[in-house]
Amino acid sequence: MCLLYSNIIKIIKKIYINCAYCFTRNKRKCNIYLSSDKLEVNMYLAFKEMKKEKGRFITILLVTALIGYMIYFLSALAFGLAESNKTAIDHWNANSIIVTQASNKNAYASMILEETYNKLDKEGLEPLNISSAVILDQKSDSEDKFDAVFMGVNSNESELMPSIVEGSTFNEDLEVVVSKDIKNMMDIDIGDTLKVATNGREFKIVGFTESSSYNTRPVVYAKLEMVSQVMMNFTTGGEEDATATATPNMPKNVSMFIAKDEVNLDNLDELKLESVSSAQFINNIPGYQAQLLTFGMMIVALVIIAAIIIAIFMYIITMQKRSIFAVLKIQGINNSYITK
Repeated sequence: MCLLYSNIIKIIKKIYINCAYCFTRNKRKCNIYLSSDKLEVNMYLAFKEMKKEKGRFITILLVTALIGYMIYFLSALAFGLAESNKTAIDHWNANSIIVTQASNKNAYASMILEETYNKLDKEGLEPLNISSAVILDQKSDSEDKFDAVFMGVNSNESELMPSIVEGSTFNEDLEVVVSKDIKNMMDIDIGDTLKVATNGREFKIVGFTESSSYNTRPVVYAKLEMVSQVMMNFTTGGEEDATATATPNMPKNVSMFIAKDEVNLDNLDELKLESVSSAQFINNIPGYQAQLLTFGMMIVALVIIAAIIIAIFMYIITMQKRSIFAVLKIQGINNSYITK
């Protein structure tokens, strides 16, 4: 009982000191009695509390800052990976993309046969071939391997290619223009060659484009017929076939068509083709949606964890001041004011 009275006396002394502070500044009423200057006095008391409990409040600030940094880091990482999946598609500026219905909107699985190609109204459409490949770094003694995506365009002035920042566009079958990302990865320059690991075909680099990537892989641009699945992955016999160019009799299959404007798409169902928007096409890039959902859930989880930690700190601080709240109630302060 004596200990209880002792604690109450200490609390009353603190209240008296605060009241005295108010009166020394010519305040007619103390903060406890709802003065007109309660905001200023409340802040004064809050700063006094923070000064007294430095360790506690520094811990809260550090935990909040660290979680905030993690959220910022994950958000930046998610944005960067999302961009590396689709910068090549952004360069297309496509209104719609035509792929086969059986491809499930997957560029690698789409192949429009030559007979279908000939039945399609191609006005306003530009063909595009796409193929993934592994290229060898011939400057390295161990011939390090890098993943890349080859895109074949119909013309060396195609609008599907990004702007060239160094060198010139391709003119010959075995010439390519590559994203500057590859230059940074492999330490290559104009005049060097890229060797495809699967069949040994070599392409001469004649220029570099702006950063361009698809499915997180840098893009290599070449002639349309040189990026067919046959030319990129298979040989037809002898060693010389691996470096041969496309033959006139080779089927002119393409992976997809790109439409920059509104075009006639009436007979797509008959040809077992479908038109998708750029957003739909991007969402069907392998792993793209799973990547976004994973990072999104991680960011949401960190926000929830931060809120829970701050709530726990506030709860502990509040519970430690129950005796002060009891004295305030004795003084006649209502609950609405105390909860402020």
